[in-house]
Amino acid sequence: MLSEYVVELPRIFAIVERFIEVFSIMLLLGIFFFRRCLWPTVQVKYEFASIIRLERIAAVLVLYTVILTGEVDVLSITKVIVGVVWLVIAFERPEPTLISDVGKTILSMMLMVTLAIDSYQGIIDLESIVPLIILVMSYCGQIIPLGGGLGLWLSGRSQSGLMPAQLKSLTERFMSWALFSFLFILFPQLIGLIKGEYSVIQLFLPLVIVGTVYTYSRSLHTVKQGILGLNITLLIFLIVHASTLSVSSPSREVEPFYWHVMGTKAHMSLRVIHKTEQARLDTWLPIGMGKPVEAAAELSKEGVKVQVPFSFKEGGADPYGYEGFDKYTYLASGTYLDSPGIWTLSVTVKDIKGGVHIFKKKQIVY
Repeated sequence: MLSEYVVELPRIFAIVERFIEVFSIMLLLGIFFFRRCLWPTVQVKYEFASIIRLERIAAVLVLYTVILTGEVDVLSITKVIVGVVWLVIAFERPEPTLISDVGKTILSMMLMVTLAIDSYQGIIDLESIVPLIILVMSYCGQIIPLGGGLGLWLSGRSQSGLMPAQLKSLTERFMSWALFSFLFILFPQLIGLIKGEYSVIQLFLPLVIVGTVYTYSRSLHTVKQGILGLNITLLIFLIVHASTLSVSSPSREVEPFYWHVMGTKAHMSLRVIHKTEQARLDTWLPIGMGKPVEAAAELSKEGVKVQVPFSFKEGGADPYGYEGFDKYTYLASGTYLDSPGIWTLSVTVKDIKGGVHIFKKKQIVY
């Protein structure tokens, strides 16, 4: 019984790591939303210390999660830069100013883009713009009630110093934003249902949102603390659910390791066979384009990168494969994904017309 729990520990660590990363970013953006869009409603020149302190903690967590992963890529470097700059602003200019607001708005957009790209499991190209926009919509919908609800909950406590009339005004402003944001949360779920991507969360979430919207609409002047707590708990559950889905967890005992991605302009599959100590990379490009100019795979863990030395084996027409595509196969000998932990897999395929197709994912090995 103990061994079963030991086997699951790496996956649990990966989910916790992903949750901290996503939650810290969303918390940071949510607090900025509250300070920028909701707090001005109360028309006071000060902000109570709890919100400012929470913003600093969230900025530190963003930096911490990047250090925890140990990755060195564009997304990680971007998060480090954003986290450092945001932390400097949070300490040097805690009170809102035009310069700090503009700076944080730019940083928020950068964080939102990196969060969407990091969560997207397909190819990052022009065809991925719409799915990425849908992801951004979903995150925006969660940020608004998370930051607004948490800020309103803190505002309702005695140390905020707000008068009842001010708290009422703040509550009404939050309710109008929260009701609108639920459309952003619900839309991606409906898209998934239309595509046939059914899951418990997709079937359950619309009912919860309808119930929450009804509750908010019945609360004309104030939102009870219990409702705010339920709202925040639901959003944290959504983040945990997304973190679980974004972390793959096949074992090295499953032979072979297999990863396949279908795109509009290129397909890719990567196999790692431990018994024969061999790796295989299959790529599909449009008919007549010819074999890739470059096909490379990089595996990295804790900052250590391993280049898989693929060599071309065969390629050309693939009558039993994907219509409109030719198939090209590469092989490499060696042992890969041979140590437990969280690996980052990156496959790059360059075609003769200058197109670059990049496939990335995180893989847990135990």
